Formats: sequence, structure tokens, C-alpha cells
Amino acid sequence: MRSIFNIYNVFLNVELVYVFDNLPEYQAALTAAGIADTSLREEASILDLFAGINSQGFKIIDFSKDDTGCKLTVQDMTDGDIKRRAIHSSQFLYSLWFYTQSPQLSVEYRLKNGQSYLISRTNKDVCEKIGNNERGIEYLAEKVEFKFINNDTKT
Repeated sequence: MRSIFNIYNVFLNVELVYVFDNLPEYQAALTAAGIADTSLREEASILDLFAGINSQGFKIIDFSKDDTGCKLTVQDMTDGDIKRRAIHSSQFLYSLWFYTQSPQLSVEYRLKNGQSYLISRTNKDVCEKIGNNERGIEYLAEKVEFKFINNDTKT
């Protein structure tokens, strides 16, 4: 299964690079064909985000988005150090903002057995400062809110 996913991911990335490398020509051809809207569908962007997360050993369990914010729930598929992997999942907050521009962002990390372990949260103001190069990515670590879920897991 992993091999199939890796092959799919290669084709997805090749297509993405091709489209972006040739975007002006692609948009001009669409305009000439009478297609006015040349923007990428949100689903295509989200799929790109999810592929990147999956490639790091996380399974997407849930994703929801509305006008107030978005929430991503991931489950670890590895046997790595739990605390380290949980903190690693908080890095997805910036990527989540990058793809959704949501005002409030939340990532729930679940253990391999499906048990909730950590919820990390931030907001668009933090991510915008990183995106505008006002602050480095380490700013996210300073401003993220961590909520460890009470459980009996030995870490």
C-alpha cells in the first residue's frame, strides 16, 4: 500500500510542478478556450496538504472548516516517540493556515491506537507574520497553545 501511495504522490507532485511552471501559459490557454475561472479548487490544495502530512507517517482522521476556523485531526501511524511526534504535528498549523487562510487553527494529534493525546492551536495573526517573513517559523513554537489530553499513556 505504501508503494502505491508513493507512486501516486510522485505523479501528483509532477503534475503540480508542471502546472505551476506553466501556469501563465495554462491560464492563457484556458482563457482562449472561454474558461474564465482559472483558480485552483480548494479541494486540490487540501489534497496537496494531506499528501504531505500522510508522507510523514500521519493518517488524516478528520478535517473541518467553516468561517470561524478549521480543525485537522491526525493519527500517528508510526511507533516513534509520542511527545516528539505530538509536537511535530503542531507544525501542521502553519501549513493548515497556508492552505485555508482560516482565522483559527487547530490540530488534534492521536496516538497510533486512536487515543487523543494533544490539541495544538493558533490563529491567523501568528501565521501571517511567518508568511510575510516578519517572523521565522520558530515564532509558531512560541505562540502555539498546547493542550495535552489527560490519559494513562506512558511517555
